[in-house]
Amino acid sequence: MDRHRLAGRWIPLTGHKAAYVKFTADGEWRGSDGCNDESGRWITAASGTLLTTARGTTLMFCADSVSIGGWLVTARRAGLDGRTLVLLDAQGTETGRLLPAN
Repeated sequence: MDRHRLAGRWIPLTGHKAAYVKFTADGEWRGSDGCNDESGRWITAASGTLLTTARGTTLMFCADSVSIGGWLVTARRAGLDGRTLVLLDAQGTETGRLLPAN
């Protein structure tokens, strides 16, 4: 996954309407599961390799929350299926799908 294609704001296909993640060009990510703010750092490498870290977050409950931070820290690869960002863990299992938020 090209670093420049990943930069921007992404929203999950389903779940809480306030859930999102925003990747900045300087390697920061910020987002929300719908109730809790999440953030960390990210880098990409050849062939879609993705490595992220996460900072601490609050644990407030809300219906339909989306564990975007969990998707990111378990993801090891990222790629596009059309316009959809697909995250995969080390075993190649899908951890999440996100759409660009225009």
